[in-house]
Amino acid sequence: MNDYIWLLPPAHVSSSGDVMSLMDFNNHRCMSFPGPAEDGIALLGAMDGERTEREIVQLQNGADLLRVLEDQELIVRLQRPLSTVLSGRVWASRQLAYYAQLTRQHPDRCLDALSKVRVAIIGLGGIGMQAAQALAGAGVGGVILSDFDTVDASNLNRQFMFAIDDIGRLKVEVAQDFLAARHPHLEIEVHAINPFEQESSQWERADLFLFCGETHLAGDANQLITHKPVIQAGYIGPQGLVGPLRWVERGTPCHSCTVRASEQYADFYANEVELATSWNCSGATVNGLMGNILAEAATRVFTPWLGEVLGRDEIIYVDMKTLEMRRELTQQQVECPHQIPSSA
Repeated sequence: MNDYIWLLPPAHVSSSGDVMSLMDFNNHRCMSFPGPAEDGIALLGAMDGERTEREIVQLQNGADLLRVLEDQELIVRLQRPLSTVLSGRVWASRQLAYYAQLTRQHPDRCLDALSKVRVAIIGLGGIGMQAAQALAGAGVGGVILSDFDTVDASNLNRQFMFAIDDIGRLKVEVAQDFLAARHPHLEIEVHAINPFEQESSQWERADLFLFCGETHLAGDANQLITHKPVIQAGYIGPQGLVGPLRWVERGTPCHSCTVRASEQYADFYANEVELATSWNCSGATVNGLMGNILAEAATRVFTPWLGEVLGRDEIIYVDMKTLEMRRELTQQQVECPHQIPSSA
């Protein structure tokens, strides 16, 4: 009875005579409620996230309407008043409404959990910067950005944080300015060198690592990376991919051992000859799509209430030719001494 009651947004209400109608777009239906429409609309207005269930049921017809709406999954329960949840983070109102679509029970705890999270993003290309922006908007408390590259004109088709005037600047510096201007709540740390040429203490603050087109850097990573969850993302031609999630505490091999097990082509790439026009086929749309899917998978690591953890021992593929998505379990056999057996 102490939960704060919030009518699931977006709520679309109309009245005709003495009939109040409520549109449920999720299920493509319109529900009608007879009686004085003004009273019904006032009662819906009271379900604004500022009143407890105890207060709602004390209103005339409050208990009946609450029961009907809850049966139709149109009621969200908050742990605190909505105004308190959004105090100091008004920018999160739409994100909270999104979380409410995924879980009706205390979606505000998602914002609370993510505010304590710091994500390390390795590689600030098209996928990495999409993930950084999405995670900032999702409510993570901090990001650690790592890229030793500078902005090039060829980046501008897909790397939206950069402008023509930024050509030649360090990517991490431009990204830091971009994110800081939009997300004052976000703690931002940047590194313009290979992340694993640094002491491990530089990365102990990271709760999750995202490898965005820089997966090979984990092959010689220090011991730290073996004990933190890691997700990678990229693309092969017109096919984007996210995963696998490597998380030893959930029973998977670690990311470092996974990369080492994939080094059958190491000699080839060590002696690769670069051709002048053999460009990376890095389309704008595949970068944006995979970066945002990666960010969604990252949030699920810390918000189990939103649904299953995405990408654990699987790769999520998106075929840009057909826009078909599929999820495939990884077949790779990895010997990993760090792996912790788990049934989770």
